Amino acid sequence: MNLKDRHFWIIVVTGALMGTFGVLLSVWGNPENSGICVSCFMENSVGALGFHDNSRMQYLRPELVGFVLGAMVSAAAFREFRAHGATIRCPGCLPGYS
Repeated sequence: MNLKDRHFWIIVVTGALMGTFGVLLSVWGNPENSGICVSCFMENSVGALGFHDNSRMQYLRPELVGFVLGAMVSAAAFREFRAHGATIRCPGCLPGYS
């Protein structure tokens, strides 16, 4: 571990910001057990699509939309956004990779 490495500090600062953001989301009104929780995001998204009937978990969380849009903008800004497809379209989508 080289403490002068720029990438090391980017990861440390990003982790600290994400942790702080997760705590702030809970303070600002998110349920206490789901600051930044991927399984909670999935359960809420599935409920928003109507696949389960738990009324507390049937909404699309705005921070999930923000993460997705932020990732797209970041990928486009750093020229990392390259759309490509699989050779076999449908089976490539089922396991989650192309």
